[in-house]
Amino acid sequence: MKMNQKNRTMKQEEFKKWLENKYVDTPTTVANRISNCKNVEKYYGDLEIAYRKDKCNSIIELLNYSTEDERENKMQRHLVPINGNIRTGSATLKQAIKLYVDFREEENDTIVVEKPLLVDYVPDNKHDDLINILKKFVFKKKLHSDVVNLQHELTEYLNENYDSFTWETEYRITEKYKDSIDIVGFSKKFDFKHVIELDAHRADQVSKKFVSRMALLENEKVCYTAICYPGTKNMPIKETLKYFDYCFILANSLSNKKSFRGIILD
Repeated sequence: MKMNQKNRTMKQEEFKKWLENKYVDTPTTVANRISNCKNVEKYYGDLEIAYRKDKCNSIIELLNYSTEDERENKMQRHLVPINGNIRTGSATLKQAIKLYVDFREEENDTIVVEKPLLVDYVPDNKHDDLINILKKFVFKKKLHSDVVNLQHELTEYLNENYDSFTWETEYRITEKYKDSIDIVGFSKKFDFKHVIELDAHRADQVSKKFVSRMALLENEKVCYTAICYPGTKNMPIKETLKYFDYCFILANSLSNKKSFRGIILD
C-alpha cells in the first residue's frame, strides 16, 4: 500500500544542488538518485520525516538484501517494486537514501571526517590486491561509528570494486558455534577465503577473534584481515599493534595456508 503523498517536505531542490556538486560530470546520476528517493517516498512517506525520526535507518534496514538472500531466493522485505534483480535494485535504492542522509548531515553542519582507510600493518606482500582496494575505501568517522554501517558499506564497496570475490556478511562457519565472520570473501577462481573482522582497537578483541577463526577454519586456506575502528582512550593502540605482530607470527607458524594483516582506522 502506498503512503499518503500530501505535504511531502523532502528538500528536493537543496538535495539536487548537493548532488550536482558531488557528481559534477554525471547529471544522469543526479536525476537517478532523486528519482530513487521519490520512488521510496511513494511507499514510505516523506524522507525528511524519516530522517528526523531515525536518520532513515528503518528504511535502510528494510532495503538490505544480501547475496545469501538472493541465493535462497528470499522475498524482499521492502514495499518498493523492483523491476529486475532484487539485490542490485534494493542496493541502488539504499544508496540513494544514504546519500540523502549524508546531504542532511552536512546541511546540519555535522562534522564528518572522511578520509581513505589507513593501512597500518601489512607485514608481507601476499594478496596486495585487497589492500590496494581497501586503501581507497573512505572511512567516515561519524557514520561508521555505527559498526553495522561500516560492515555493510565496506561489503558493498568490496562487491563493487573487488568482484573476483563475492563478499558476504555474518557468515556462520559451523552450526556448532554461534561465531559469525563479519565479512567473508569467496571465489571460484582462487582457492582461499578472505576473512575480515571489524573490532575496536583492543588487543583482546583482535586476539580472541583471530584464535577462534583459525581454529574453526583449521583446514582452509585463509587470508585474515583485522580492521580496527577507533575505540576509547583506555584502549592503547600500541598494545593492538603488538598483538597484530603476534597474530602474524602465529598465522605463519600454523601453515602456508594462513596469512594475517592488521589495519587501524583513524
